[in-house]
Amino acid sequence: MKTITIVAALIAAIAAGGVAWQTTQALERAKAELASANSQLQQARTAIQAMEGEIAGLRRELGEQKTAAEQLRAELAAAKSFLEAEKAIGARLRDELVKTKEQLAMVSRQRALQAAPVARPVQVQPTVIRALRPGAAIGAGAPAGQ
Repeated sequence: MKTITIVAALIAAIAAGGVAWQTTQALERAKAELASANSQLQQARTAIQAMEGEIAGLRRELGEQKTAAEQLRAELAAAKSFLEAEKAIGARLRDELVKTKEQLAMVSRQRALQAAPVARPVQVQPTVIRALRPGAAIGAGAPAGQ
């Protein structure tokens, strides 16, 4: 019975050793998986930090672009206002030009009327009609006094 007890104790010891060995193997696998998971976690954290840095840069750039866009909108509005003002000035100048041309035409007509030659009396010299020899031109006048 001692032998049976010893064999039973030996089997129990071998079984306990087997259980311990399996537990150790499972623990080693768990440690390896944990190390792998920690490595992946660290890589993910590094990637997240890089992305956060990139996102911060993109946000700054977006803010700068928004500021630039607002400035361009303000410049566009100013340019539109300037263009409208210039169109209004151009229209006013065209109207003034038309009025000035009309005034110049009126002044030119008035000067033309004032500068038109005035009818002056013509001095007529009395002529004498004499009879000439036959065959000469008839009715040719000659000034009086010859």
